[in-house]
Amino acid sequence: MLNAHVFQVLGATINVYANRHKERPDRLIDMLTSSHRKVLACVVCGRLKSAFQIASRSGSVADV
Repeated sequence: MLNAHVFQVLGATINVYANRHKERPDRLIDMLTSSHRKVLACVVCGRLKSAFQIASRSGSVADV
């Protein structure tokens, strides 16, 4: 249950940041430590190739 709330808060935060900094999302992505969160940030920012590359390197089937 807690993870779902954390995921929602993180998702909202990523959306706000990404919408304000769409042209330079690199800073946001670099700040994240979890590969899963980096993938989500890339998807929100429209950087699907980067999202796929990060997911592939992480080895997480769920992210790919």
